[in-house]
Amino acid sequence: MKPWPAALLPLLSLGCPDGGFDARGTEAAVTFDWRIEGTPADATACAAAAAARARLVVRLRGGDWRDPDLEWSCDAGVVHTPAVFATATLDFAVELLDAAGTVVAWSPWKRSTVAPGDNPLGTFELAGALPPPDASLDLAWTIGDAPADPATCAALGAETVTLDWRIGGYPGRSWNWPCAGGTGRVELGLRSGRELDLRLRLTDADGLTLAASPRASWYRATLESGDNGLPAFRFPAADERGPLAVVLSWAAGVEEPVRYGTCEEVGTAAFHYALRDEVGSTVDAAPPGAPLACTGYFSWTALAFGRYTLEVEGFASPADATPTWRAECWGLEVGTDAPDSYLCRVPRLP
Repeated sequence: MKPWPAALLPLLSLGCPDGGFDARGTEAAVTFDWRIEGTPADATACAAAAAARARLVVRLRGGDWRDPDLEWSCDAGVVHTPAVFATATLDFAVELLDAAGTVVAWSPWKRSTVAPGDNPLGTFELAGALPPPDASLDLAWTIGDAPADPATCAALGAETVTLDWRIGGYPGRSWNWPCAGGTGRVELGLRSGRELDLRLRLTDADGLTLAASPRASWYRATLESGDNGLPAFRFPAADERGPLAVVLSWAAGVEEPVRYGTCEEVGTAAFHYALRDEVGSTVDAAPPGAPLACTGYFSWTALAFGRYTLEVEGFASPADATPTWRAECWGLEVGTDAPDSYLCRVPRLP
């Protein structure tokens, strides 16, 4: 993050498009049911799976939304939610939880565009505990179209490549290899016969994500028992990166009409932030510990092309444990034809 002179803020704020979107709303409801290993979700099937509750998980642009209001008894089997969604294209999955809150079964994702009114999602087929891992996986990656080696990795400040994977909505453990090696192998660490989502992340020495492959989604594969290989994953090169600037405008109050202003004008003393990519990986974040002195401007000089979300919390005092301001600004795009500056309005919490 690079500070920018306060005297230039009014000039930039005049022409910045807003970033922001949220899956939550009051327009759309959904109806769905679930089965456990092909069996209707009754008391017997739930007991066999050691499941107490069912939970609907919603994903939009990489962020997973798990809400206590979207949980039901496992043996309910069928649900009709209230109108709690905005009109949007969303990914849905169902998880089953035991009494301790551990996920014991999960479904594949379903993509649906929900509109005002009721939206049927159909049946979610949940699979429970799996046998021991029996599949190995060989991976390779490139930087642009060049092999990953000490020079190409160092040019991006890249140290490590991390494999993330999941089954349905359930993430597994990650594996890491040196970027410069160009290859990695998972030895009997994955399961055959199940649809897996796979993604590689290029990270720096602090563990922050420099780029991901695929950029905005996951690679889907079903592995066989024994050895497996995949096509090389491609990370963006230096010329596939661009700048991003965000102006923060802080709310002076909570009741309409709300006036927005600078840190000094509204009394924001400190803040935390995190910048995440389209699948939710942290690209940049405030160091852990005490919040930073408030600012009205962020900039990054070389982010991989894609869309980002900036999460911001503001505090009236650096000593406060509870934020007074909070915002998630979605849709911050970096690309050759994208604007390089956005305005993020940060509401004051009631």
